[in-house]
Amino acid sequence: MKISAVIITLNEEKNIRACIESLIGIADEILIIDSLSVDRTESIAKEYDMVRFHKQEWLGYSEQKNLGNRIAKHSTILSIDADEVVSKELRESIVRLKAES
Repeated sequence: MKISAVIITLNEEKNIRACIESLIGIADEILIIDSLSVDRTESIAKEYDMVRFHKQEWLGYSEQKNLGNRIAKHSTILSIDADEVVSKELRESIVRLKAES
């Protein structure tokens, strides 16, 4: 099982690093759909090789998420907000599921 993590962002420089780092080791792709941030969100995200950064003017919450889901490389998608991090319990569950598949 391969997982695409999809994150929508707008000026999330304070949160994006922790979010990305919580996904390393469980996501096979991290896709950020950014609503034209004017802070350091893009430069921070691009420090990580596994991040694909896509700029898209705001379409609305659902449409922005749906765009990410459509252009994700993998059919299994973990949708996470930029101010969230994957918990230890969720990480362990995902690692276990990936090992079983």
